[in-house]
Order: sequence, then structure tokens, then C-alpha cells
Amino acid sequence: MKTTSLFRLALWITGLFFYAGSALGQGRIIFPPFPEPHFHPQPVSLSSVDARVDIRDGVAEVQLGQEFYNPNNRELEGDYLFAIPGEAQIRDFSLYINGRKQQGQILDAREAQKIYEDIVRRLVDPALLQYAGQGLFKTRIFPFPARGNREVEIRYATVLGYENNLYRLVLPVRQSGQASIDRYNLTINLSSRDALGNIYSPTHALSVQRNGDREATITLSQNGFAGDKDIVLYYSLRDQGDIPANLLTFRPRTDEDGFFMWMATPAEVRQAARIPRDLTFVVDVSGSMQGEKMVQAREALKFAVGTLKREDRFQILAFSSTVRAFQRGLLPATRENLENARYFIDELRPGGGTNIEEALLNALDAKKARDNRMTAIVFLTDGLPTVGETDIARLLEKIKREGNEFTRLFNFGVGYDVNTFLLDKLAEESRGSSNYVRPEENIEEAVSNFVSKIGDPILTDPDLAFGNLPVYDVFPARLPDLFAGQRVLVMGRYRSPADGNFELTGRQGGRRQTLRYPVSLPRRNRENDFIAPLWANRKVAFLLEQIRFHGENRELIEEVKQLGEAYGIITPYTSYLVTEEGDEMAREPGNEDRSRSGAGRAAAREKRALMDNFSLAPQASTGASAVESSKMLQKMAEAEQEANDLVTVRRIGGRTFKLEQGIWAEQNLPESLRVEKIPFASEAYFDLARQHPELAQILGLGKQVKFRLENRVIVIDE
Repeated sequence: MKTTSLFRLALWITGLFFYAGSALGQGRIIFPPFPEPHFHPQPVSLSSVDARVDIRDGVAEVQLGQEFYNPNNRELEGDYLFAIPGEAQIRDFSLYINGRKQQGQILDAREAQKIYEDIVRRLVDPALLQYAGQGLFKTRIFPFPARGNREVEIRYATVLGYENNLYRLVLPVRQSGQASIDRYNLTINLSSRDALGNIYSPTHALSVQRNGDREATITLSQNGFAGDKDIVLYYSLRDQGDIPANLLTFRPRTDEDGFFMWMATPAEVRQAARIPRDLTFVVDVSGSMQGEKMVQAREALKFAVGTLKREDRFQILAFSSTVRAFQRGLLPATRENLENARYFIDELRPGGGTNIEEALLNALDAKKARDNRMTAIVFLTDGLPTVGETDIARLLEKIKREGNEFTRLFNFGVGYDVNTFLLDKLAEESRGSSNYVRPEENIEEAVSNFVSKIGDPILTDPDLAFGNLPVYDVFPARLPDLFAGQRVLVMGRYRSPADGNFELTGRQGGRRQTLRYPVSLPRRNRENDFIAPLWANRKVAFLLEQIRFHGENRELIEEVKQLGEAYGIITPYTSYLVTEEGDEMAREPGNEDRSRSGAGRAAAREKRALMDNFSLAPQASTGASAVESSKMLQKMAEAEQEANDLVTVRRIGGRTFKLEQGIWAEQNLPESLRVEKIPFASEAYFDLARQHPELAQILGLGKQVKFRLENRVIVIDE
């Protein structure tokens, strides 16, 4: 369950509300009215969160520590309310305040309903409707010291949700009603009797450290942590060999096509199953690489060479005006060859021009025939071609003519004086990737991180087929090679419910392998609404790349516009959305989503600026804007976490809502439907929430909402 919070307080109440998501519940401290009309207390703030979760075999032991600060000059007393998770099965529950166990009472859903509705009326907080119908833990907190801190700790055990071999855990973030939390630390210790498969969060970039097949440590630590979304974690058990995969779907309406996300994370493999590699490292040693760049490039090369396994082979080419090879041909990664390679790297000195043509043609010439080895070129440059072929179009044509279908190009552009069209096109055509290192960033770190990721190939030349299943608009269009521990996400649409198989084929050494995954595309599934915006981001990135590589096309541009408007995605062709957002927020400043952090707004502004200068033409593919645009497109194409670019567009349950004149209005409503107006916080309003709990997130948008319900349009109005 996704949660939403709005921090709104009447003058006669000081409020602190502390929500927690559906796996951790939601806590809130409510203070009574103050008799003194002149006393207008400041809000109490959540300063830090320390969360620890121990999961074993689908059961979570939760410990959530929260520290609050009271900035007022008097002590306060209030009730602490903790909504018992509706999806979870609570096994144990306790609350500690400053280290002392606190007595409290558990109210059933009916008693809790009255309390929720009362708070909605008093604090004008429609987001609380999401928790109506759940149980409630209630206890008294006194005193809350003046200008002091109060520590609250919740402990309980709960059984995680489970469906289709996926466990689901939700942890709270939006609970504070703040744009950000000063300090947020999370540690999840995950263990199972069976081997673990996929571990994935659609909301946050969590750090996952696997400790063997059956244990993992998942961490997150950040200051100024954005408070705009709860943390969601999925994990599965491995029952499909070395490449476990899972399918998630989203189809809230049966009269519209559904979405799916297929995720696979190849497991760490036995040495005998690993595919050996042929790697050619091509490094720019032209005059522009003088100084710290050359020092970092040498260290990066030495690290890369150090990752080679005994069965791997390698070559090193250093290029400036000409090309200098370490040795002739590909060499086995013996101890002696590696030691000689390190000496060769230490002797590299920058000078001369940049002959990209000769460097890449020499690298491709090292291997002409396919064998049972994974083959790749790791290419690093900091400049434009100045020697040999300098015309980008002709250079691309030459390399394409001399290339082959089995060699991957992994390109690193250092600084802003590189041609992103050249590097991106080479990577796209070879199933490789482009990586860019900003002037202030460390070359060694970027290259080392990447080389570590491609250490253990599992499947090369992969293809995912769907048989007769009614799927379409699948991204990525071509799968990259699969490496141990590196997750692959595939997004797509489906037209109708169906059962069948996804078939993953590829080469494992000299053999062609086929893995079958039984799947079911359901008639309806209201969960997993994060899939839709992730799919939309990937499709927009794909369309923009097509426009960039092949020229503008009216149909492609129109499709980008439609997706941008429907999903709130900033694109070069939907910049008017940004203007509209600014105008709307100027008219209705109180309606801005206050849970959105300053960092989130800054990231959106940066993306808008990049899109305003997006490099569509090949001749506009150099400079800082071109590099940043390429990096941003790659993030969109590989997006794993949901993100909102605009605070005035929201997707809820497959519907698009836009803030217009202070009203959150569902888009594309039929004009023929009957309109029914319901006053906010009236009895009819609460009756609607009780009869249709699926509307909770929509009602939680605010006091003024317009949406379709069956054969009529509901207008919630103050």
C-alpha cells in the first residue's frame, strides 16, 4: 500500500504526525487544544529515524526508533496513535518511550474508524482515510519536554505479504509530514532456509550485500532524506536455476491494457559455469589526458586488469596520434602477463592527437570469429577525433562495417569534450553501454565499478520471447548480456488476460540455452502501480533515442508528448507542462505537495533545464549539456525506481490527476456523465470512503478532488 501525508494544522492544535507504511503501521502524536488564544505553538519535528528489520522465512521482526524535537518553550502532553497494518498479521506489539515500555490499548477497526474520521475533520487531513478500517494502538505520552527531544521506539513481529513467489515489505517515510528527515538509517537483515532470488526496491536505491545464497544485508543511510515516498522491498526465493525471475503486473481497469515488469537477477555461479571473457582495454593517451586524468586512468586500468580470472584473455591498446599495443593478440591472464601489463600501464605517458578510428579498428581486428567466450572492448577517451577519420558519420560507418555482432563496446567519455552521439551510437549498436565521467568525478572509481559488474558473464546474446502471449511495447527492445548479481528489468504492456511462458534464450559458453518461466497475466490487479510510470519513462527514453539517431518524426514526437502529459514526464516536447506547473503553483501555493523534498524539486529543475537544451542533432552532441542529456536518458532507459517530475501531476491506480485551479482533476473524464458534488468532511464524504475503500488514495489528494466513480463524476469540494 502506498501512503500519502499532508501536514496541516489548525491554529488551536499543535500537531505532530508520524505515519508509517502498511508493513510498519503509522504513528501519530495528537495534542489537545490549548485554551490560551495567544499561544500558537510551532510544529514538533521528526529529526531522525533508525529502522532495523530482521526477516527470516517471511516473518519480519521490526524495530523502529524515532526521535522528535519540541521547539516550544513548554511541556506538551498528547496521545500516540499507531495504526495497525491492514495487510500484516501482527504477532507481537510493544511501544517504548525513552527506554521504558509503555502501556496502551488496541482498538478494533470500528472504534478506530471514529478516531480517524475525527482527526480528518479537525486537522483537515484527508490522507488519514487510507487507514480507516484498520485497528489502532493508542497510548498517552507525557511529558514532551520543552525545547527537548523525545525518543519513541516501536517493536513488533509481522508476517509479510506473499504472492507469486514474492515477499513484500513496506517501510514508512511519509509519516513525518516533512519534506525531508534530517537523518535516516535502515538496516534489513534477510535470511531464508532456501536460496534467495531477486531482491528489488521500486522506490529507493537500496544497497544490497549478499552473504552467500541464503542471507543478505540491505542498507540505506542518508542525511536530508526525502520524505515523499515509503520504502518498498520485494524479495523472492530461487527456484529456477542460476537465473531466477519474477513477474509483477498492474491492470486496475479491465477495459484498458495492463502493464508488466519481469525481473531477473542471475545468481552467483559456480566457477565451472562461468563464461570466460576476452577483454580489450583501449585507453586515450593524447595530450589532453595530462595530469590527474592520466593518473586516474592508469589506476583504473590496473584495477581492471586485476579483475581478470585465469580463464580470461586480454589486450591493452593505448592511442594518441597512433596506436601502441601491449602485445600482439589476446593473451591469457597468467600471473606473468598481468605483471607485465601493470608495468606497461605505469609507463603510459600522454601526448599527441586523438586517433579514435585506428584505435577501435585495431581493437575489433583482435578477434574476427565468434567462439564460446564473452567478447568486449572497454574504450576510454576524453576528446573528439582529431587524427584519421574525423567525420562522425563516416567514422560510425567504418566501425560498423568492420564490427561484428558478438563484440560489445563499453564506452567511457571523460569530461565534456567528447562526442556523445558517437559513443552512444556505438554502444547501442553493439548491446554495450556508454558511461560519462564529469570533470570533477573520479575516472578510477567509475571504471572500477563498471568492470566489477561485468566480472562474471552468465548468458550472452540473450533474447526474451513471449510466444502467443498478447504483449507489446516491451523495453529494452534488446536485452544486454546477463552478468552475475546484475539485475535486468523488462517492462511491457499486455492487451488481455492470458497464461503462458516467457522464454529466455542465450549462449552459455558454446551452448544455446532456453529457460522457460510460466507466467499469468491477470484480468485485474490493482497492486504495483509503480510499474506504469517506470514503463512510460523507458518508452519516452526509447522514443527520444530514435529521434536522436534517426531524425525527427511527427508520429514519434506526438507519442512523446502524449506520454509526457499522461505520466508527468518532462521531455523536450512537453516543456509547456513545466510552465503550467509554475503557473499553477503560483496561483495555489498551498496545494503543493509538501512531502516533496528540496532535493527532489532541484532534481526536477535540473532535468527541465537539460531537456530545454536536449541534443537532438549529431552536430550538437558535445559539451556539458550533451553529456548531461545522455546521462539523463540512460537513467530513464534503465529506471528501476519510480519518480515524479512534476508536483502537479499524479498517477493513482492507473488514473492521471492534474492540479488545475486548486482542484486535483482526473484527466479525460467523459462529459456525458452525471456530476455529483459532495462537501469535504461531510457525512456523505465519510460514507463514500467507507463504501469504496479503493478510493482512499484519490481522496487523500486533498480537499478538492474530481474523479470518476462508476457511471458518475464525483466532485469533492470545500
